[in-house]
Amino acid sequence: MGYVRHDVIVVTSWKRQAVEKSAAKAREIGLIVVGPGASATNGYWTMLVCPDGSKEGWAESDAYDFKRSIYLDYLNGVRCEDNSSCLEWVALAYGSDDRKATITAHAWQAYRVRGKNKRMKKENGVCYPKGMKCQMREGGLKK
Repeated sequence: MGYVRHDVIVVTSWKRQAVEKSAAKAREIGLIVVGPGASATNGYWTMLVCPDGSKEGWAESDAYDFKRSIYLDYLNGVRCEDNSSCLEWVALAYGSDDRKATITAHAWQAYRVRGKNKRMKKENGVCYPKGMKCQMREGGLKK
């Protein structure tokens, strides 16, 4: 037995290309994506990583938890030296079984992947972890 917990990730930016590439990365990982869609004003774009719909503890839920963690690592890698990003995002968990809603991660947390701070470098005005190509370029994450 298990309980339903909906895990979603919402990503917004003024930079359409960044949201489109972010959505493409989520799809590449195997996540279900809605959008990107345009806001009514100010030129913002938003996309949503949908919940998997599985109960916690089931194999499908664990698989999607892993996929979401890969995607969150990707989002955290799209940062500049000052830890800022053109992508604003939040990961939420909510469900009727436990009657809670929780922010599980967001863009304004300190950038940490697998417990270690990443050193950043800048190329052509874009910041990314040293030793990697920029995730926002064609072809995605490359070492």
